[in-house]
Amino acid sequence: MICLAAQPQAAAMVTDLQGRASIQNGALAETLVLTAEAGSNCPITLDPGARIVLVSYATGEEITATGPARFTLDAKGHPAGPGRGIQVTPAKGLRLQESLKPGGLAQASLVMRDAGPAELALRSPLDRVVADARPRFAWEDLGTGAQYRFRLQGPGGQHLFAAEPAAPQADLPPGLRLQEGVAYVWAVSATLPDGTVRKAQADLALLGRAARIRLAALRSHAPESFSHQVAYAAALQEAGLLDQAKPRWRALQALRPDDPTLAAYAK
Repeated sequence: MICLAAQPQAAAMVTDLQGRASIQNGALAETLVLTAEAGSNCPITLDPGARIVLVSYATGEEITATGPARFTLDAKGHPAGPGRGIQVTPAKGLRLQESLKPGGLAQASLVMRDAGPAELALRSPLDRVVADARPRFAWEDLGTGAQYRFRLQGPGGQHLFAAEPAAPQADLPPGLRLQEGVAYVWAVSATLPDGTVRKAQADLALLGRAARIRLAALRSHAPESFSHQVAYAAALQEAGLLDQAKPRWRALQALRPDDPTLAAYAK
């Protein structure tokens, strides 16, 4: 949160920014960047020629302003002030409060699974949450002669499925789908021709249906503008779908190669 002294409610997220914009609370001022939050009743100032787009958490409306300008947002993300150079675009039924929780994106939620050269590298899913109830599992190809064993377990180590595929990938059998609210573990072991065994496992959960519906709606609108693309990438990031968010951030960085925020997400 940027307006710390007054502890305001986060009202909107910056989804497009060209030029310089800042937000202020008393004597404290911060430069705004993409995905930064704007608190309610915190004055936002745009330099001449600058342009900013914010998406209201509460309503999903887009607030577009061009500089020079100075305005604030109320608790619902509506602009207050002279109104010069400010436009509000209807939300088209999109609401971000459930998809983008105020408090900032969880950039550090990526879990590194490569435990060293003796372990087996997992390829997909890379995240601990998936949006597909029947994901394809894939891991490192150890070459000719490697024998693989895949298993999927439910709560308490409950056996759900096992296979010995010839290739380094596995699909769930017909009729078996991941269920919401269930904690899964998928594990792979590989036995090499010299008898060496490499193993790896990871936790897995299915994203809730309501969240999947919201993401589908955001995705359908993403091509409409740079702002919508940022909102969708941010929602994927917030949901823990980092493997899907990463190419979105990279595509956005290609459009704005000098933006340090996009570069950080795209790494």
